[in-house]
Amino acid sequence: MMRWTSWLASLPLIAALLIAAPTTVAAQVPAGAPILVLPFENPTQEARLTWMREGSAILLTEMLSAAGELALDRDDRLQAFDRLQLPVNATLSRASTVKVGQAVAASLVVSGSIAMDGDQFVARARVIRIDTGRLLPELVAQGPLAQLFAVFGRLAQSIRADATGSLPSAGERLPPTPQVFELYVKGLIAETPSTALAFLDQTLKAAPQFDRARLAVWDLQNDASEHQKALDAVSGIRPESRYAREGRFRGAVSLLNLKRYDDALQALRAMETEQPSAAVANAIGVAELRRSASPQPGRATYYFNEAAKRDPVDGDLFFNLGYAYWLDKDAKAAVYWLREAVRRNPGDGDAHFILGVALQQTAQAAEAARERELATRLSSKYAGWQPKTPGADPIPR
Repeated sequence: MMRWTSWLASLPLIAALLIAAPTTVAAQVPAGAPILVLPFENPTQEARLTWMREGSAILLTEMLSAAGELALDRDDRLQAFDRLQLPVNATLSRASTVKVGQAVAASLVVSGSIAMDGDQFVARARVIRIDTGRLLPELVAQGPLAQLFAVFGRLAQSIRADATGSLPSAGERLPPTPQVFELYVKGLIAETPSTALAFLDQTLKAAPQFDRARLAVWDLQNDASEHQKALDAVSGIRPESRYAREGRFRGAVSLLNLKRYDDALQALRAMETEQPSAAVANAIGVAELRRSASPQPGRATYYFNEAAKRDPVDGDLFFNLGYAYWLDKDAKAAVYWLREAVRRNPGDGDAHFILGVALQQTAQAAEAARERELATRLSSKYAGWQPKTPGADPIPR
């Protein structure tokens, strides 16, 4: 029942040396303004650019981040599309683009198109300011396909209105060539896990130090419940890698799923000491609940409370806190925190259902009935959550 929050350490950033000045300059990005980059369209349906719809979003996001902008990562974008029930590959209208930007609290949303003009790769970007809904002038950058990184570096410069500055070297943030980057992106967007793993394996063979691919392998193996293989994937990340901490966190999650609770807690507590974060505190709370059939009251709730304080936006953290209080047999505290969870995520059926059960225990029958009805409207699974024996807990552990 417990939930993981998204990993909060900033994801890797990339950069490339620029080879020409930007063709058009937009208004300066406001200081600290989050930017969301959407996949670019491929209007001519150029077969060799199919993978670049996603690749363009990743590249431009990384270029902006490397230049010091706050650019929202791919996971943020996919989660926003999921919350808004939009297909991942949807071509969005201007109104839908603004809606996605609002969902992630972005101030700028960048979309665009890609095409080949002879031997030149052409990328066109459209920038919308969310606060005004204003569409800024189109930006264009082009160059040979072999200089893909530089093309998006120039596009990032245009968005930043920085025609003279240069971006730092790509370093670990990118594989060494656009060809290897293509393998990596194809691994991210492959329709089947086996195909995805094959592309990522090719990526790592061509660029053994490109640890981002190891994180992508972990995602696939974790989703398939292949937890030892997931652990093996991130165990290959070098201690000096910029992705080492993220790899350690995912490795700890794998240890939890392998029921190696003491090992997981040792890793997580070391991370909490080094650099406290909501994700780490949340994971420690999960470990405390899972490692004993009768968890010590207050121990998990302490860590979930720390996580919620550090990230007061993530409804899953409040769900975990409310659920932990329910397991501690503190119905009033469970009601309080589960209300906070559904306030942040009204579509959370689990939270509505458990809130209804907790309200029933605190003699608030009318509100309890409303919450349970809301849950059943969201999913039919809750009809099967009725206890099979009198007095049993209706909530699956």
